[in-house]
Amino acid sequence: MDKTQVQARIDEGLSEVPVALRDALRTRLVTPYVEERACHDQKWERVWIVAVLREENICFGYAESGYEDTGRCWGLLFLDGLSIGDYGAWYDDLPALVDDCGYF
Repeated sequence: MDKTQVQARIDEGLSEVPVALRDALRTRLVTPYVEERACHDQKWERVWIVAVLREENICFGYAESGYEDTGRCWGLLFLDGLSIGDYGAWYDDLPALVDDCGYF
């Protein structure tokens, strides 16, 4: 997966986010970049960082296979962490992440 494909997934997800939330999220989007994050099973997962909320120390990530291969591809992560986080912070789609995260 490359940056262009990730951007296409972001654009697809944004089209399903309510307009008021979409506008707020757009101000936090970044050019997608890859980080290696640790999973619970001691493996490393490639996560694309797609949005940053620096004042909250969080970011939105996209992992192609999802959280530990669950298919839940969109995650809420600590910005300064090296972990992929917890299962409960990963979602099936971008609209669900935006809706449930509590930051918009």
